[in-house]
Amino acid sequence: MDSNKTSCPICKSKDQVAKVVYGYPARQILQQVQRKEVKLGGCMVPENPKKWYCFNCNEQFN
Repeated sequence: MDSNKTSCPICKSKDQVAKVVYGYPARQILQQVQRKEVKLGGCMVPENPKKWYCFNCNEQFN
């Protein structure tokens, strides 16, 4: 486990946290989504985009 990895502020999980990726996903990104290495945030970047997603508790955070 990477000790520098971001942890979820809600459930404190580190191994279930992934970066949120915005924009139209390329094939490589879709493969990372399947491996839960990243989370798709949508094609349009919101005004205050979240940077992280926790697959354990479904929380998005910065």
